[in-house]
Amino acid sequence: MPDVIGYGCEQKNICAQCGGKCCLQRGCTCVPGDFDNDIKKMKKALLTGNFSIGIFGPEDRIVNPYLITERGITLNRQLFKDGQVVLSIASRELNARILDDYKTWFFLGEQKLRPIVDLLRQEADSDCICALLTPKGCKLDFSKRPRLGRILVPVFDRENCYIPNRKAVMEELLKQWAPYFEGLLEIARELEDKSWDKSRNFYI
Repeated sequence: MPDVIGYGCEQKNICAQCGGKCCLQRGCTCVPGDFDNDIKKMKKALLTGNFSIGIFGPEDRIVNPYLITERGITLNRQLFKDGQVVLSIASRELNARILDDYKTWFFLGEQKLRPIVDLLRQEADSDCICALLTPKGCKLDFSKRPRLGRILVPVFDRENCYIPNRKAVMEELLKQWAPYFEGLLEIARELEDKSWDKSRNFYI
């Protein structure tokens, strides 16, 4: 069966001219295969501090993955069981706002690096950049980067890079991450920054 998502190819010249505009918008989503479909390797990657657990859902659907309870905000587990949204792993992000047409940025709030368990990513809106971005590009070798970062097609004269066959890729991501919900939830409970979540009235 052909791989719907693909693997992409590195295009250093275009990316160097661009300066990583896509990286200055948010981190990149991984696929389970980036970790050999192994939950233990996923946890090991998270412990490096380069990646985080977040919520992924198709961009063409409005799905609220949260529930309001007497204790506060939590996950609507039924939506995850139904496969409408999933827990996934992506490159970690920094709270930052872009200035001067992507040339400079400033940090928002005291905690610049967002938490490893970032299940309230939506509250950050678009004010985040990929924590893997350096002045010389991504700190990871191309083969070690999240798959969705590798398949991005860089086009310097466009506002953003793009993912070929985007809708099919998004649907495939849902299918691939769905079986890992319970495993990632267990890791999330173990690695959660409780002070971060408590300050936002969120619990797992």
